[in-house]
Amino acid sequence: MQNLPLKFLNGMPIRIRNERFLETKENLEKFISDEPELCTKEFATKVMRSYEVKTNNQVEGYPDDVEEIEEIIDDEEHKQDSFQKRRIVNLHNGYDYILGEPPINKDTLKELYAILSKGLLNEKDLEHMGDFYRNGPVYIFYSSDITVSPDQGIPEALIDSFMNDYFKFLNNLDFSENITDEYIKSQILHFYFVYIHPYFDVNGRTSRTTSMWYLLLKKAYPYIIFNRGITLNGKDYNKVILDVNYHALEVRGLFQVLEVHLASKLA
Repeated sequence: MQNLPLKFLNGMPIRIRNERFLETKENLEKFISDEPELCTKEFATKVMRSYEVKTNNQVEGYPDDVEEIEEIIDDEEHKQDSFQKRRIVNLHNGYDYILGEPPINKDTLKELYAILSKGLLNEKDLEHMGDFYRNGPVYIFYSSDITVSPDQGIPEALIDSFMNDYFKFLNNLDFSENITDEYIKSQILHFYFVYIHPYFDVNGRTSRTTSMWYLLLKKAYPYIIFNRGITLNGKDYNKVILDVNYHALEVRGLFQVLEVHLASKLA
C-alpha cells in the first residue's frame, strides 16, 4: 500500500494499492497507443462540448438529451429562465473556462465554482459562503431512504487546511509517470474534493470538472471522458465514494468503468 500525502479527518493517510490495477493500466496504455486520435486536445474539446455536459450532469440524475443541450447552449435569449437551462449553460461555460488551461489554484478554483454555481445556490447557502469555501456544516444525502444517515463534509474550520493539501498533491510531480497515472491521480483528486465538500452545493460537478481540468493540463486527453464511464456503472458511484471513507483508497472501481468505456471506442 502506498501512502499518499492526503489524510482523512481521523488523521489516517489515504492509501492506494497500485498492483490491483497494473494489468488494466497495461491494457489501456496499449489501447491508447493504437488510437492516436484520442491523444489530441481536438478530441477532448469535441467530446466536452455536448456529450460531457450530458454525462457530467447525468451522474447526478439529470437525463438531458444531447440535442436539447445543444439547443439550450445556442439559445441566447432564454438561457437563464430555468434551473435545467442554467445548469447546462453553467457547465458549458465552465468547460470553456478550463479549456483555456489556467493553472489550478485557490483563486482559479473560486472562479470556476462561480461559473458552475451561478444562479443555482439558495439564499441561505449564499449567506453562509466565505471568501472561498462554506462557513457552515453540510450534509450529504446519498440515499432517498430517510432512515439512512447523511454523510458530512469536513468541518468548515478545517476546509482551508484540507484544500491546501489537495492543491499540494495536485501540484506534486512525483506520483505520475504517464497519462494513465495522471488519470488515476485525477480520480484521487475527484474523491478527495467530494470528501472535503468545500461548498454547500455543486460539489460533485465542481469536483468532476476540476478533474477534467487537471487532465487537460497534463495532456491526458483520452481520459477526459471519465464522466461517461461513470454513467455506465452509476449505481456504484456513490457506494465507491462512501466505501473509501472507511477503507484505503482503491481507484480500481472508477478505473474499470473507464476501461469499459474506452473499449467501446465511443468518441
